[in-house]
Amino acid sequence: MMPESIQLYFVLGAPGSGKTTISRNLSTRNPQISHYSMGDLLRKRKELAKTLENSQYAPTAIIQEIMEEIFRNPKNPIMLMDGFPRNEEQLLLFEQMESRKFLTKVIEIEVEEEISLQRLHKRNERIEDLDLKKNQNRLQEYYKEIEKIRTFYQNQRIFEQMNGNADIETVADALEKQIFG
Repeated sequence: MMPESIQLYFVLGAPGSGKTTISRNLSTRNPQISHYSMGDLLRKRKELAKTLENSQYAPTAIIQEIMEEIFRNPKNPIMLMDGFPRNEEQLLLFEQMESRKFLTKVIEIEVEEEISLQRLHKRNERIEDLDLKKNQNRLQEYYKEIEKIRTFYQNQRIFEQMNGNADIETVADALEKQIFG
């Protein structure tokens, strides 16, 4: 049984946009916010290691399983989900889920490509972060897929874009204003 009073925010952005760091920052300083990074949740699943290493999308059945688990026992009334949906297939899956009724807003953190590439290289969390060509390919894939997602949620009037080129703390403050007004 799902609670009725959840606000769900999707935080989207290209690799290196800061979406996970910003969302984590907000959940740390606001006890009523829970943060979920779809990328982090998927990387915890050993059976997906090869799929994710090759920059492929996780099977939708696993995405659905993760989403259902999150909504089975929500920790807080406000949920930030970063990195989801990543493509049209995931978008359509979510639109058919019961948890869709909680979606309040979709926020895209827009960052110049050069800044994304610098941040990816600087964070150096995974080996692929240091591979410039791989990062450029990841960005191109994001730009291709985000158009369908952007258009879909713009048509529903729940899509916002924000400038993510500033330092992470400034962008986190701006996102916080998007959520709390």
